[in-house]
Amino acid sequence: MNENRINEMLDSALSHAAPDDLENVFLRAEKEKEKGSEIEVTETKTKKKFGKWQTWQRVLVAACLVLVVIGGVGGILLGQANAVVSVVSLDVNPGIELSINRGEKVISCRAVNADAEKLLSDMGGGRDLEGVKLDVAVNALVGALVRAGYLNDISSAILVSVEDDDETRATRIQQELVDYIDGALKGESGQASVFSHSTTRSDVEAIARDNNISTGKATLINEIIKNNGITDEGAFEKLSLLTVKELVELKRTGDSRIPIGSELAASAAIEYAGAAGNGVRTDVDPELDDVPPCYEVEIITDNGKYEYTVDAYTGEVLTGARDIFASAPKEKLTEDEALAAAKAHMAARFPELAGSTPESVVIRTDDKDSEYEIEFICGGYKFEYDIDIYTASVLDWDVEKINAGGNGSGSVMPSPSETTAPPTSPTPAPSTDIGEDAAKAAAFSHAGVKEADVTSLRVVRDYDNGRLEYDVEFRVGNIEYEYEINGETGVVISYDRETVGQAGTTTPPATKPETEPPTTTKPETEPPTTTKPTVSDIGAESAKAAAFAHAGVGENEVSNLKVERDYDDGILEYEVEFRVGNAKYEYKINGSTGAVISYDVEGDHHDDDHDHNSAGGNASADIGAEKAKAAAFSHAGVSEADVRALKVERENEHGRIEYEIEFKVGAYEYEYTIDGATGKVLSHEKDHDD
Repeated sequence: MNENRINEMLDSALSHAAPDDLENVFLRAEKEKEKGSEIEVTETKTKKKFGKWQTWQRVLVAACLVLVVIGGVGGILLGQANAVVSVVSLDVNPGIELSINRGEKVISCRAVNADAEKLLSDMGGGRDLEGVKLDVAVNALVGALVRAGYLNDISSAILVSVEDDDETRATRIQQELVDYIDGALKGESGQASVFSHSTTRSDVEAIARDNNISTGKATLINEIIKNNGITDEGAFEKLSLLTVKELVELKRTGDSRIPIGSELAASAAIEYAGAAGNGVRTDVDPELDDVPPCYEVEIITDNGKYEYTVDAYTGEVLTGARDIFASAPKEKLTEDEALAAAKAHMAARFPELAGSTPESVVIRTDDKDSEYEIEFICGGYKFEYDIDIYTASVLDWDVEKINAGGNGSGSVMPSPSETTAPPTSPTPAPSTDIGEDAAKAAAFSHAGVKEADVTSLRVVRDYDNGRLEYDVEFRVGNIEYEYEINGETGVVISYDRETVGQAGTTTPPATKPETEPPTTTKPETEPPTTTKPTVSDIGAESAKAAAFAHAGVGENEVSNLKVERDYDDGILEYEVEFRVGNAKYEYKINGSTGAVISYDVEGDHHDDDHDHNSAGGNASADIGAEKAKAAAFSHAGVSEADVRALKVERENEHGRIEYEIEFKVGAYEYEYTIDGATGKVLSHEKDHDD
């Protein structure tokens, strides 16, 4: 800056600092002197008179004092402009941190890993974003992420984190950023999901820098370790290698294990396929909330695309073709060849159907032109096959019994881990099968009825997710029962009891067909089991009693009772539904402890009962469903009148009451977790409603 410029700035400062009437003050002083008088300044002790020069000195001193004051105020304002009040993190794989001031302008932009450094290289390493409004900077970064290919497919995700000691401001900035990013993704044709959370300023900066991740991602990892109960040595470092989508899904499932990661899943699929060293490309989509948790891996070659599923925790390849380069022909299979492969597979599993001619055959290729999708009906069953278009391997298959009208009954066979050409011999029956009579007896015993009183009996032997089951249906008077019995142990998996019509108005008992349908045996290669580790099980009766006790009703008051045993995110649960008068109750009971996980009451009931603490804690610390709902709507900036598909669940997470709230507004769907004691938004997601 040259001297002339400095002088100009000083002149400007003086002109703005001095009173507007300064020139008139001097003119008045001259006139007074011409009249022979002088301006008097009164002090506490004596009177002194000042001449013209002394007056100028006085004014200059005053001007200097004004400049000192302005400089001090300017320094304060400059300090405030450079003070960091919020840290915004954007995480995909590149991790970027934006420090912003009170005016929501970017003070600094930091790349937390090598991918981010490369992304910011066209923006002066992030310096080009300094001084820019936050929304403009975020739009620029999202556009760069899309153009670099990080947010171009449906499996990708971006995590938005806001750290700020002012919780209200953090929440507002967080919501605004989610909206900015949604808009930017639409404009750039991105397809990623957007996840977000806000926290107060934390002490994770050191460990975040050590692992080359943002403080937002570090905070999320610490939450997962604590809430999921992860105790593995080096858990933080292992989790820091996972993608945003993997972390979000892991948090949602509550699993205490650490997934192998997308990179190892891709390596396992490549090795299994015999594709190492062949210059293939992969696309990996984590599905940690599936059963079983897995990675879907697509191997892309010059001959086509091959799909695999890999166990998310063991690395075992569950489905997909082996040795794709060794066995792949140069030309694609014809439709007749693909159909022949499907028929051979069917004949191997159902010898009774060998030589039968399939009917209603439909053959088409998938949208990636890598497999044939084949459907046909044979022997009263509907078969569906996915056949590799080059190798004839059975990638996936399904079979269900159809009724006389040709519609499926819903009893779906499992999809085994087929990885080679169709087998040539039938598979053996399960090693243990209690049989229909024992399954029937187990259902009657549980229902407390005698076989002599039973009408409309129907027993169907079936597989569900690789597990042998018996579906037992019957009526006693005007009560209709439906049971699922484990075909190997005789345990009641689920049951349903419903009052229908009047006693005596029953239909003729269902009988088995004269010709036994093909026995649905397990595949040679046992499919990955979806059963959970053995845990203590309170049983259906105790779960039912827990629900009745919580609702304050007696079993003799209950009608339309339904109890189902299930696993949700690895937790054994019982779903209990029943009616008392005009009120309908739905409960989820922890199958190991008997604790009420969540419940819902519709119809005539007492709201104060509905808000009881299911963990046995202090009910006064529970804000209730209505206030939790209002907190979510307020945070989302929506009116309840615009909301549809609303779902509210009250849960106990490690001794803390939480409300899980889901709803849709316009083209978006929202998911919120609200602290049941304070109404604080613990987490939220906003996605496009597909």
